[in-house]
This record gives sequence, C-alpha cells and structure tokens, in this order.
Amino acid sequence: MPPKHPSSPALSLFFLAAAAASVAAALLFVPGLASPQIRPVHASLSTQIEGHFTEGSGWYPGKPFVTASPVRAWGSWTGSDAHTGSLALGPFRSTDRVRFGVSGYPTRGIELHVEHAATRERRRILQPDIGERWVVAECVLPPSWQGELVSLIAIDRGQDVGGWVGLTEPIRGDRGDGATGMWISLLGAVIAAGVLGSLWLASAAMLARIAALPPQWLPLGAAAAVATLGYLGFWAWFAHPLLGKSFSVAVTIGAVVILWRLHHRAAIAHSPEQSRALRDVAKLGATICILYLGALHLFPSSLDFYGLSANRFRHSLPIDNLLPFHLAVRLDAGESPRIPGADWLSSDRPPLQTGWHLLVLPFTDALAVEREAASGTTAVWFQLLWVAGAYGLLRTVGLNSARTVGWTAVLSLSGFFLQHTLFTWPKLSAAAFASGAFALLFSRSYSASPNLPLSASAPLSVSQLSTLHSGLVWPAAFAALGWLSHGGVAFSYLVLVPWILWRCLRGEWRAWLGALTLFVVFAAPWFAYQKLYDPPGNRLMKWHLAGQIDKDARGTWQTIRENYSARSWREIADYKHLNFARQVGGNWAQLFEFTPAGAVERRNEEFYYLGRGFTWWSLGLLALPFVLLGARAAPMRPAVLMLAAWFGLTLPVWCLLMFSPASAIPHQASYAMILGGFVLFSACLELVSHYSLLLIAGLQAATFCTTWLAPNPIVGGSPQPLALGLMLAAGAMLARLIACAHLSPRSAEEANPAKPASPSAP
Repeated sequence: MPPKHPSSPALSLFFLAAAAASVAAALLFVPGLASPQIRPVHASLSTQIEGHFTEGSGWYPGKPFVTASPVRAWGSWTGSDAHTGSLALGPFRSTDRVRFGVSGYPTRGIELHVEHAATRERRRILQPDIGERWVVAECVLPPSWQGELVSLIAIDRGQDVGGWVGLTEPIRGDRGDGATGMWISLLGAVIAAGVLGSLWLASAAMLARIAALPPQWLPLGAAAAVATLGYLGFWAWFAHPLLGKSFSVAVTIGAVVILWRLHHRAAIAHSPEQSRALRDVAKLGATICILYLGALHLFPSSLDFYGLSANRFRHSLPIDNLLPFHLAVRLDAGESPRIPGADWLSSDRPPLQTGWHLLVLPFTDALAVEREAASGTTAVWFQLLWVAGAYGLLRTVGLNSARTVGWTAVLSLSGFFLQHTLFTWPKLSAAAFASGAFALLFSRSYSASPNLPLSASAPLSVSQLSTLHSGLVWPAAFAALGWLSHGGVAFSYLVLVPWILWRCLRGEWRAWLGALTLFVVFAAPWFAYQKLYDPPGNRLMKWHLAGQIDKDARGTWQTIRENYSARSWREIADYKHLNFARQVGGNWAQLFEFTPAGAVERRNEEFYYLGRGFTWWSLGLLALPFVLLGARAAPMRPAVLMLAAWFGLTLPVWCLLMFSPASAIPHQASYAMILGGFVLFSACLELVSHYSLLLIAGLQAATFCTTWLAPNPIVGGSPQPLALGLMLAAGAMLARLIACAHLSPRSAEEANPAKPASPSAP
C-alpha cells in the first residue's frame, strides 16, 4: 500500500495547468474565432475583361464564398465550359503577398499570374483543381515588388470539361491574415490538450497503482490507455454518431471526476520516479508543440492546417495526413466510411488516429473551432508520443533523467521529428508504441530469464509463468497499438520473430501464446473491418512489397509472387542494391552548408536519404567502437548493443523487402527503426563525451534554423511576430533544459533507470 501524501504533486500540477489552459483558451477564443473576416483590400479596383468573364456570376453553382462584406468576383463559366477569356484586376499597390478567392479547375487550361505593372514581369500562381467551391489562394511576392504597382491576371484557354475559373478581387482577413492562423491552431491545441491531458493523467494515476510498468514507461503507458479509449470510441462512432459522442464526452467527464476525487482525497501518491517521468514528458511535449506550431505558422498562409503542413517544409506532400480526418468527419456525419471508387479506402489506414480525433471532436465542435485546425492539432499531440518513446528508450539504455530530458530536447531540433510531427500521418505514434514494446521485452526488469530454466524440457513453475505473463502484457499491448497506428512498424516486428520463437522453444510458449491472444484481441476487429466491411485493405502492403502502386484485384501474395516472377534475378539484385545504397546516398557536403538559398534542397536530402536524415547524429556511428571497447561504457553496453541489434537488423530486412528500386526511403520505413536509431546514436555520443550533448545541440540548432525554418516558394514572406515570439520562447526553454542536463551530476544512482518492484499481473 503506497503512502498517502496531503496532495499529489502531479495532480496539483495538472489542476494548475488546467486553470492556465482555461485562461489561455478564453484569451485565444476572441482572436481565434472572431478573426478578421474576409473583406476587399482595395476599393473600386479597375478591371479589364476580354471574352467570357462575368462579374457576380460566371461560376458553376456550389459552395458560396463567405465574406463579412461584399467581395467582387468574376467567373469564366457563364453557362459553358467551352467559354474562354481573360481578366486583369488592377494595378494596385502590393504588400508582401496577394491573396484572393479562387474556384473552378485551374489546371485545365487556366493561368493565374501576378504582373509587375512597370516591367510586365509575371509570377505564375500554381493552384490545384478546387471544384465547385471557393478557397483562398495567395502569391508571395519578391521583396523588390513590395510597394510597387501590380495586377492580378486570370486567363482561361480551357474548352474541355472543367475549363473554367472563378476569381475574386484581392482580399484580407481569414487565416492567412497576420497571426490569425496561429491563433486558430493554438486554440485547437489548447482544447485538445485539455481533453487528452485529462484522460492521460487520469490513466497515469490509475496505472501507477495497478500496473507493473517501469516509471520511465508510465507516460507512454498512460498514452496507450488514452489511445485504447480512442480505439473503443472509433467503434462507438462507427455504430452510431450519437453513441460515439456520448462515449467521448463520458470518458472525458469520468477522467476529470477521477482526478478531482484523487486530488481531493489524496488517494494516490506517485513515486518520485513516476512523478519525474510524467513531469518531464509533459514539459517536453508542451514546449515542443509550441516550437513546432510556431515553425509551421512562421510565415502567414491561407492554407488550412493540413494544407500548410503538406507545403511548409516540402512541396505538395500527399494527402496521407488527411485520411484519418476524412474518416472521422464521415463517421461524425453518420455517413458510410465506404466510398465506391475512392483512390484510398477507409480500410487502407489503421483507425487509431481517427479514434484519437473523435475523443476531442465533440468539444472542439461545441466551441466552433475550425475543424481542420482542431483535428490537425489533436493529431500533432498523437505524433508527439515520440517524446514519451524517446524518453523511455533513453532511460532504458541507462541515461539519467536530466540527460534524457536534454537529449530529447535536442532530438526535437531534428528536421525528421519536426516534419513528421506536423505532417500527421500516424507513423511517429506507431514508432513510440513499438519502441515501448521492444524496450519492455528486453528490459531486465521485465525479462524473467534469470528465473527461467535454460532448456525447454524443464517446466515453468506457476510463479515463473505468472511473472512472465505479467511481463508480456504491456509489450503485447504496445505492439498492437503500434500496428493500429501504422502498419509500417511491421518491419521492426519481423526481426523479433526468431527471438520469440527461440523463447517459445525454451518452454515459454504458453506465455507467448497469451501475448499473441492479447495482440489479436486488439487487432481482430480492425482486421475483420478490412476483410469483411471495406475490403481488401492491402494496398500499402502491395505497394511496398510488390511495387504495385495502382489498385488491382489481386491478393497480396499473388501480387508479390507475380511481380517478382516478372523480374530477372539480376534485376531483383540491382533493386536491392539500390535500396541499400540509398541509405548512405545524398550530398553529404550539404550538411556543412547553412545558406538560406539551399534550404529547400537540403530539406529534400534529409527527407529522402536515411543517413542524411540523421544529420549530426551520424557522428554516433564513429562512437560505436568506444561502446564495444570502452570501460566506462560497460554498464550501458548490453542495452545499447541490444538497441543497435534491433536497428541493425531492421535496416537490411526493410531494404530487402521493399520491392521497387531505390524505394527504401525514410517515409516508407518503420519509424520505430528511425526513432531507435536516433536514441542509439545519442547514447553512443553520450558515452564518448559529456560535452557531446552541447556539441550536437549547437550544430543541430544551426541546421534547424537555417534549413528547416527558411521559407519556400509556396509558404514564405515576412516572419509573423507572434509565431516568431512563441518559437523563441520555446527555444529558450529547450536551451535551458539542455543546459541543466549538461550541468547535471553523473551519480551512480541516476546512471540507471529506476527499477520497479517485481512485476505482478495487473
């Protein structure tokens, strides 16, 4: 029975944070929801029209363009797609960008330009097809054009189906006006943090009492409980929207009640190690979230959250980040998730992030928060589970808590984590859960091997079997949640199969059968959904393992067999060689370049080449000999080498299984492997020198600022002061954490993670 204290520090901190969040939400509500409405920038703007552009009509009827006051608009449809013409608005005095509403199909014989009145130089505006609705588009102008006279020009030469465009006069207001986009995202993030934070801490409070979970993994364990609630919520919403909303509201209210009762009655006391882990992960997660949202909105943009995250750092990433959101919207509307003829089926992506969205959706809808921003920031919190995963791994390999916080703070400066936290395909959340499963499988505190017989012929005692079962509950649950986040973690699971089979041969098969049963309990409903409700649900597997990008009716194994049969042995060998070569490819000299002009190219290098993506952590490879031979590395050597084996085995298996030549690129990998690689190299550098933390922090901060914060042709202009200020504040907090980590003592007690009591069945 744990001793009771007058008040739990973690719970007191929660209620203080909840009060601060409520004040913040109230302050954000006015600029976030009552943001400047769309209005014309210029009065009585002159126009020059040729052909079939018509003011006040001329577009195919659809979703109207909502404004606070009349905004003039023109269209080239006027009853027929075959009509053509041109429209010139202006000249008018420019700022750093021109923003306007656009409708129609700009890729079908349509040209949009901003023209410099004096030089007649034009800047082409590339805009995807929109359809019968309106979106706000913008063109960032070069500094030499600002303050000059320019014109907005539309030319329609398209005569086929969809050959029309609608255009408004230049506008101001909406999310692209000043700090509006930042306000809206902050509001969504704060509300999501309140809901998810309540569930997270209530789960942590319960798990601290009933679960045999090492303290460093309690934050991820609590997140796993929240994700499980989201998974249950997904099925509730699938049954009926009212049932789903009731479930989401009920579990959130239940969490708040639990926390209040625990705080009021002082019914729970976290151990110091548990409190420290929860505090560290919460502090890191909140700080990194602010840093990343500031980076996302550093330059004002009219793109919504998902569009901005797809274009802020790289140009036109695919719609993968939107798929969980679209599924959540259809479930909320009571519509069937099945869309006949859709490019991506609802069964092609696991449902965990959709369920995570649905936990928060009733609250953000009730407060009328823009859905894309609310959903996007909720998904960011889901991807930020990598913080809990990295924290647990670093503590498991032997770093003390302060150094773990410092290294996690430095990891947040990596472009890999920045890009994939904000572009919310659920791969980092999968990596976090998979890392927890791996660490707990091989952690000494969870390994029953010292008490188990060495041969399969010696039977397990009841106490040994109970201990082993307890030790496999959390790895199985984490593994299942990782797979339900994103199937890419399967590459990291495959390399564990021989080890699991060996353990079964040693006489542990009953315990492993129990772990498999738990995995199936999680996975079976979704597997049934894929195969029975919206089949086939195997497109990504065929894409990666057989190079089959286009949809076809063949099964997975048939596709793999036939596509390999169509290649010669020499071609197959060449394909695999290119996959391996890609891991060390790229222009490594650019690692030492810090000029803004090459930022976009450097970002592409880090995105497409695994070695380049590790940036300065690649120096950790040079430290591996010290890990193998250094005397000071002895206490941490077993755990570091085990992590190195997981990383080192997953990499070749992945390269060999990817079918297409040079297709072994980071975003098609297991992100658990990449997260493990970052932690592995951090641990190796830590063992070489206490100063390595400061060295990597300084180098990576320079890379972060010059490579990842720079504008690009899609998102650019002048930095937005609010976003810049928040980034600087978050950066200062991270710098403080890194400095404190550097100054922390290397005590023997802190050198190893705290060991929990002997595991018992939860």
